[in-house]
Amino acid sequence: MKKIVILDTWTNNTNLGNKIICEAVDQALREVFPHDFFYRVPALEYLRAGRIKIKDADYVFLAGTNLLSSNMEKTSHWCVHPEEDFWMNKVILMGLGWWQYQSIEPNMYTRSLLNKVLNLEYCHSFRDSYTNKKMQDLGFKGLNTGCPTMWKLTEKHCSLIPKKKSNNVLLTFTEYNQNPKYDRVLFEILERNYSTIYFWPQMYFDYSYAKQICESKKFVFVDPSLEALDELLRNQDVDYVGTRLHAGIRALQHQRRSIIVAIDNRCLEMGRDFNLPFIKREEIEENLDIKINKEWKTSVKIDTNAIERWKQQFDSSINPENDRKPKKVVSSIKNFNQVAFNTPIYDNADLVLVRQALQQLNQKNDNQALTLLQEAIISGQDSPGIYYGKAVALARLGRTNEAVNCLNHLLAVTPGHKKGNFLLKELRPGSVGELMEKANQALDNNQIDRAFNLLIQAKSLKQPVVGLDYLRAICFIKMNRISDAFQALLEELRHFPNNIEAKNLKAQIQTQYPTVAVVDAKVDDPEFRDLLESIRPYTMLSEARLYSLFSLVKRVCLENIPGNIVECGVAAGGSTALMATVIQRYSKQPRWLYAFDSFEGMPVPTAADKAGGIPADLTGWGTGTCAAPEASTREICSKLGVENIVRTVKGYFEDTLPKMRNLVGAIALLHMDGDWYESTKAILENLYDRVSNDGIIQVDDYGHWEGCSQAVQEFEATRKLKFDINQIDYTGVWFSNPNKFPINPVFDTSLVREFAEDDPVAYGINSQMSSNERFQLYYVLRQLLPISQSPLRFVEIGSFAGSSLFLTCRALRRISSELQGFAIEPGLQPQFAQILQDFKSDVTHLRMFSGKATSQLEGVFAEDGNQPVFIFVDGDHTYEGVREDIINYFPILAPGGVMMFHDYLPPLDRENQDAIFFHHGGKEPGIRQACQELMEDTYGCEVLDIPLLYPTDPTQTQAFLPIIPGVFSTIKVYRKSSN
Repeated sequence: MKKIVILDTWTNNTNLGNKIICEAVDQALREVFPHDFFYRVPALEYLRAGRIKIKDADYVFLAGTNLLSSNMEKTSHWCVHPEEDFWMNKVILMGLGWWQYQSIEPNMYTRSLLNKVLNLEYCHSFRDSYTNKKMQDLGFKGLNTGCPTMWKLTEKHCSLIPKKKSNNVLLTFTEYNQNPKYDRVLFEILERNYSTIYFWPQMYFDYSYAKQICESKKFVFVDPSLEALDELLRNQDVDYVGTRLHAGIRALQHQRRSIIVAIDNRCLEMGRDFNLPFIKREEIEENLDIKINKEWKTSVKIDTNAIERWKQQFDSSINPENDRKPKKVVSSIKNFNQVAFNTPIYDNADLVLVRQALQQLNQKNDNQALTLLQEAIISGQDSPGIYYGKAVALARLGRTNEAVNCLNHLLAVTPGHKKGNFLLKELRPGSVGELMEKANQALDNNQIDRAFNLLIQAKSLKQPVVGLDYLRAICFIKMNRISDAFQALLEELRHFPNNIEAKNLKAQIQTQYPTVAVVDAKVDDPEFRDLLESIRPYTMLSEARLYSLFSLVKRVCLENIPGNIVECGVAAGGSTALMATVIQRYSKQPRWLYAFDSFEGMPVPTAADKAGGIPADLTGWGTGTCAAPEASTREICSKLGVENIVRTVKGYFEDTLPKMRNLVGAIALLHMDGDWYESTKAILENLYDRVSNDGIIQVDDYGHWEGCSQAVQEFEATRKLKFDINQIDYTGVWFSNPNKFPINPVFDTSLVREFAEDDPVAYGINSQMSSNERFQLYYVLRQLLPISQSPLRFVEIGSFAGSSLFLTCRALRRISSELQGFAIEPGLQPQFAQILQDFKSDVTHLRMFSGKATSQLEGVFAEDGNQPVFIFVDGDHTYEGVREDIINYFPILAPGGVMMFHDYLPPLDRENQDAIFFHHGGKEPGIRQACQELMEDTYGCEVLDIPLLYPTDPTQTQAFLPIIPGVFSTIKVYRKSSN
């Protein structure tokens, strides 16, 4: 019989999700080892009694989800240390995943830890493909099996999960990843769609947080135990909708219809790999209602072959000699930490120093090995193997240039040394490596200009290679360009954060030139200073330009300027994360930040691109520079908790912007950091027309790169514009354009002024309608309604957050002293509740669906014969729903009355279908078809053509949504015959 140890992440832990995982792990392992002894050892607290069990165990399995990271010393909850000798490469991972998206490579602590603790022979089981690739890059064998909690979610199991919604729902929130705005929206959507909302707290603070978010008689707390959860899922007809991943998987285990709200990389990666039913948190406002009410089949796609392959490696009939010795791995820059010296690397086996060094290398004690090898060399030993061992130790320690020099010495003596040649090619791959070697030689010969030009060529190949930007920094120092050297080192460390040489040189520069990273005086703003500390390693922008972005985005949010934020030229993502954080803290309306970059470095400049008359490529900051991986942006956004706001778009501007110019929606702030003439020109030509009235543009390199300013000035001349340039520092500028979309001159100025006074957006009220659509509503109410009895009656179907109701009441109060409105809306958003309170004497809220309200309203209007003169239809957007509303409500509209519809859209075509589907959750709304069949063909209503306030403003509905080509408003208005 075997002894099986499970490193248990549930014991002495408060997260019930870990209990769900450990239960599944235990079940799966007992299927593999049905007749063996099992022991549980806590994984999240320091091991004492468990050490003997681990030493004696035949197998040690670690259960958990987010225990792997690039810096396990700081971010992993697993209580394990490299110096502990009882692990003996025994641990086999089971369903493990990587903590968040991380662009940095695993540091030396992490590599050393994993190489000492994890089994090198067996395949590990990983949660998702992202983790699988990370671990394979480190040299570990693995299979993407998904989390063991999903292993029973077979096609047969999922076929029994209901396709239609239930009457009740189970909700969860996640205390460590709170977003009150989205979580309130989530709760309100569930409140509209379900009779009872059960809430299960997976951790204690989930409970206290839920009490802040949820206020409803429908709300029922479930006891905080797995037993209580299981009882509810067994005995109640419920759906699951919530942010807790494993609560959602538990519901699927009980064959309950589930929608998991994705709030981190775990659900996103598992959802993509295995087709888990999920929705991104930022998409719930638009798409969750649709997903809840739509009929759909749960179809989790688990990889049963991968799961069986992982299990079968422990089958003694297949593998009777389960050898747990460390795996031999071919040396590679991606896994040189795994290089095992199983034969002497020296010629004379009696040399004690070299024997000790070999032992230290195999134990991954690289500093000690390096010291011993150096002593051996000093003592006169000159074996090729000694230099190879020294190169491996240096490479492991992140001292890449020294490793290359050591290999060059080795290969000068022994050109045919296979391992030395292989390692050198890994450290200096392809033609980039050849150029770097030539540059290194030129530097040794003090040929600075030659080295500089060679490195410019290497950089232009856009292939990140360890040490390339370090060599650029050396060149810059020799040219007395210390600030450029510092920026080159930052670029090196973004791609290769463990390069010790780069770290040391950066620290040396900061010590000798303490002002090198300080571009200007510190800004005295505590909030900005706190954010600057986090983003500084991820951006080359000056403090002044960063503070300008911080202030301008804050202004956009506080002044409620409509639209998204767009950044063209992202680099490592520092300014992206800064602006996204301001959006998160201050925006009164939904916004996204679109981040465009090649993530491969600068494109080839043109002859126009110069700085001080020097061509861009000759400055050292030309083709291929300013590069950072896309993961770097994700990493800093994740650190600041704004990854859900940011959407990166990879590619060169001339390729991506024409495709995305409509999808980015209206633009409240455009940050242009393209540097070159062609890049700046492409940004302006594609995006300028999308900038809102009062929108803002910041240009980063207007004063430095001549091509940038030339492109801006040419655009001004071509469009007959004159930008009011505001200087930020020597190169950065910003400007706004308040009259970008001129007002239609057909309107009386007093009506336009009164609209501005009554517009809900001016009061900070979030609206689902564009400026043009709000004005059209206002115009109809003020100019086109027939004379009515008192009180003036109106009906609104679908008030949602209440902005159209607010505008309707304000407009009608200007023409009638007595109003009686009826708002038909099953939900009660906080903003809507406040508006109802403000107009409580004028409006009755019918908290129900429109089909149920008809009979009640018919009775009210029949009493005195006073029918509503205005009905606004903005409820169910399906053809069936709109058709029903027209059939029910058109008869109660007063003769000559006006019926208005929102989201009336043209037929689908190639140009508009992506944007329309984006607006409406992948479906074409049925408003047009219902209106044409009934309002026009059946009832013969007059179609009223309502002019636009801003005829050139292309925005429809909400400004953050994509622009639908050719549609300037989605309002459709009809007048009922007076006969």
